[in-house]
Amino acid sequence: MNTIIKTAKNRKLFTLFDLIIIALVLVVAFLSVFQFLKNSDLSAVVRENGKIVDTIKLSTVNNDFVRVYSEDYNVTVKFTKDGAEVVSSHCPDKLCVHSGKITRSGQSIVCLPAKISVSLESADENIDGVLR
Repeated sequence: MNTIIKTAKNRKLFTLFDLIIIALVLVVAFLSVFQFLKNSDLSAVVRENGKIVDTIKLSTVNNDFVRVYSEDYNVTVKFTKDGAEVVSSHCPDKLCVHSGKITRSGQSIVCLPAKISVSLESADENIDGVLR
């Protein structure tokens, strides 16, 4: 029984190969997270009736500004360096205003009565979809 206890105490927890594999997995995970969080090439695309009416590259925005879309509902969109949000609208339900600020590629805000959508798109065209 003493021999079993001695061998268990002398056994190493990790081998050199295990440590190399763990280090590689950590490096790949870190680089993946860093790449995912990088939003430097985002553009805000505003569509009315499905047609693009405005495109703003967010990295060029130095001062926050607002633009008004749709004559009937006056959908006011605020653009900042890190995202966009609908700050006011004359639509009845105001779901677009309550959507909040969008800051990542693939997010969007839609005002159905005004037929306006604001979406953030990345310059990287190799992405087929986003899972969250």
